[in-house]
Amino acid sequence: MRRSHAFGVLLVVVGLCVGPGVGAVSVADASGHGGDNGTHHERPAEVGEEGDLAAVQAWLAGRMTEIHLDCAEAISAGEAVACDRLDDDYPNPLDRYVSVERDRTGDNDTARTFEKTRNEQRALANETDAYWDTYEEYQAARARGDRERSRRLARELTERSDRIRALGGSLDERFARLENRTGRDYGEARRATNETVMDVRRATLEVQETEFTPTRLSASPTDTNASFRQPVVVAGRLTAENGTALAGRTVAVTVDDRTVATAETGSDGRYDATYRPVRTTTGPTTVRARYEPTGLDPFLASKANTTVVVAASPVAVDVEVDDDSVAFGDTVPVEVRVSVLGRAVPGAPARVFVGAEQVATGRTGEDGAVSPGGSVPATVDDGERTVTVRVSRNGTALEPTEGTVPVTVESSETNLTVEGTLDGEELVISGQLTANDRPVPDQRVGVNVDGKTRETTTTDGDGRYRVRVPRDTGGRGAWSVTADYEEPETNLGPTTTTRHLRADDVAATDGTDTDTTLLGELRQLAAGSAFLRTLSDEALLGLAGSALALLIGGVAGAAWLLRRRGASEAPVPSEEEGAPAVSDAPDGEASPGPSGDGTTPDAAGDGPSATLDAPEALDVARARLGGGAPDEAVRIGYGAVRRQLSTEATVEGDPRTHWEFYRDADAELSEARAAALERLTVAYQRAEFAPEGVGPGTARAALNAAESCLAPSPDGRPANIA
Repeated sequence: MRRSHAFGVLLVVVGLCVGPGVGAVSVADASGHGGDNGTHHERPAEVGEEGDLAAVQAWLAGRMTEIHLDCAEAISAGEAVACDRLDDDYPNPLDRYVSVERDRTGDNDTARTFEKTRNEQRALANETDAYWDTYEEYQAARARGDRERSRRLARELTERSDRIRALGGSLDERFARLENRTGRDYGEARRATNETVMDVRRATLEVQETEFTPTRLSASPTDTNASFRQPVVVAGRLTAENGTALAGRTVAVTVDDRTVATAETGSDGRYDATYRPVRTTTGPTTVRARYEPTGLDPFLASKANTTVVVAASPVAVDVEVDDDSVAFGDTVPVEVRVSVLGRAVPGAPARVFVGAEQVATGRTGEDGAVSPGGSVPATVDDGERTVTVRVSRNGTALEPTEGTVPVTVESSETNLTVEGTLDGEELVISGQLTANDRPVPDQRVGVNVDGKTRETTTTDGDGRYRVRVPRDTGGRGAWSVTADYEEPETNLGPTTTTRHLRADDVAATDGTDTDTTLLGELRQLAAGSAFLRTLSDEALLGLAGSALALLIGGVAGAAWLLRRRGASEAPVPSEEEGAPAVSDAPDGEASPGPSGDGTTPDAAGDGPSATLDAPEALDVARARLGGGAPDEAVRIGYGAVRRQLSTEATVEGDPRTHWEFYRDADAELSEARAAALERLTVAYQRAEFAPEGVGPGTARAALNAAESCLAPSPDGRPANIA
């Protein structure tokens, strides 16, 4: 029944897409931008040689450009409802553009730019709508004489104006980039966007002039040189525009967008804050002092910059272990203390290695101590080994230093299970590799069937493996299956398990191991159409959704398809695009965040761990895992890594999906850290979107990957993608 249903949908899709003939389809342009951007044109054939693909790519670019132009002008005119096309009409051409560009060029640089442009323009539309709604509320409060309400709204307008200005500047750059890459004219979109920003800025300046008094802030160091051993004092004065001292106000001192000190102004408006560099890069460094009024404070923000030269200080590292014997999966019982001339160093980054394997990262607390934890991986050979703790990195305010302590890694016995199921004409052999009652991920397992066929595979994050062999392998209706594991350069012992399987005793899957989802059926049936093969999974589902909606004309059908699609606004990269599909997620595809807007909630800084630094958040994640919440542990770990790695300015949350973020980060990270981020992203996708979530083994492997993501590169670069 499912196959016939999918086939019926596909027939309608084909009819809608290619029509009764094979010629081009005329495309009307209702936007009025056809003369500028060439969107009045014949829709090209969607299959064929390079020239056909180029024409398809140009046509798709024209479709998306038209939507950007309409939206930019609508925002400027205060009619942002036209930007709904970014949600309704944009995803399908974008999905198809991803496939065509990949086929033509081998990458998706322009598609990613389109996607980011769409997300930012949607954010600008939302923010601008909210701004003018707030502006109307402000005017009403002023008219009522509600001074407290009007001042709070004026503060909100100022904050929204800053976000709109940042979004507008970023969009202008993206429009220019698309103009260069596609040849489309984005002049009108850039003009309308700049006009939107200026209109908001003018209104905000009028509000600020009415509600607030400007301030002046000064800042200067007591010395031009700074180190942890010899800190520098940043001093200055805060006054109103007329010179009146502002007392009792908080001034924050920041370096690299991190608050490193705060101080309160005295009765004369003066302040002084002590700055001890810890993670700052050595050399000339910009130190910023900033006053940020809040709520009913009748003043405007102000800031001042100064420069100091940061020098490195020598560090003492003390390492202790509570137990000098560990085995696979055990938490490394190490405590680290970091000091400079006997003074505890808070915030010092530490990495823990067992042998050559990094197992944990952490950051010292106010007392200069940290217990990073981390578990012993299988890849550390058994025997006498060394626990090494490395503090800081080259080129920062703390000289790189390490401390060591000996430890014995015990060998652990392993256990390997064997199960069998029949799936059509295939025998599916599966099982799990464990040690110390813990799953063993990322290890090679060999499977022999009747001594005639040998397959090798790698265990997943839960220690599970699976191979398929023809059903007619070996004897008739009976098989002798041997699974074996032996990796000498680990702390795990070898094991072999043999099991005799009979067809009468082996459960049949009734095809449940095959992809019988609507997407799977459509993939198989689309294989016979050259046109449909050019579409991505999301585009194929989208077309199927349109067809099904026409067939049943009901909300129930549309809702069902939306569940199948995951309501995704942004394309999820396929395996060919560098992001592996995860079979545990519905239909093997990623879905948007719970908000349904395609964003990743962790990136926005939501959740209880959002205010913690990355090592602290990973500690929380491990505690959640120990408390039996592996999905939550993975989500917290992913969010910690994403906040640490991301250096892009965001507006009410990073609009990128988890795979978009991975693609952006991949080019900037070392190969090892990029691979770790990929493993973590796969686990996050399963934890966030797959109905069954993740198991403890996958969660544990994901948190280990998170620690690897946060580790500095071998050249000492910090764990971010700047």
